[in-house]
Amino acid sequence: MNNNLLIVGSGEWAKQAEEIAKAMGCYEKIEIFSNEEMDQNELLRNIESKAGEFSYGIAVSESDVERLFYDSQLLEFGFYVAKLIHPESVIMENVSLQNGCVIDKAVVIQNGSSLGIGTLVFEGVVVGMNSAVGDVCVLKQNSIVAPNSLLRMGRVLSENQVFQGVDDITRFVMGEQNQNQCPSFDRGEEWVKQYMKDFGTTPSFF
Repeated sequence: MNNNLLIVGSGEWAKQAEEIAKAMGCYEKIEIFSNEEMDQNELLRNIESKAGEFSYGIAVSESDVERLFYDSQLLEFGFYVAKLIHPESVIMENVSLQNGCVIDKAVVIQNGSSLGIGTLVFEGVVVGMNSAVGDVCVLKQNSIVAPNSLLRMGRVLSENQVFQGVDDITRFVMGEQNQNQCPSFDRGEEWVKQYMKDFGTTPSFF
């Protein structure tokens, strides 16, 4: 096992993840594989070929579907899915951060809160105590999750947005906006079966 990190992503999202990984000071080698410069099959072949050279991997993409997909592929190829946490952020006691989370600088995650798989947290965000943020959410710069709040899977908070309470659960379709679809899933759906196989749990909407 080595301390090399493979980032699957593109653009500013991937570059920011690289800067956070460098700031952590624990990775000897960091490389980015762009999901825009090659088709999916070629990218998967190239990722698999790096499994011995890189022990750690993480998917960083604007798409919630892509983050879940590539994180699951990294696991299948034998990578450990990393968590990237900037050393200038504050993670308090009894906080649960799932694999694939990226935490930028000047972030505060207060006591008793949890962040789901593949959630991206940008600079200046505050997550209040005893809050739960679902899988593959995006919390943009200076947004705030008030204490005792629940955010659904795939939720995006815009810059400076303040969210309080239990999220409106009138939307959840993977990768789509649908204001008439309640968040539910069939355990027989292929993406749900694959998710449970890869992550050992059912999807976390909250």
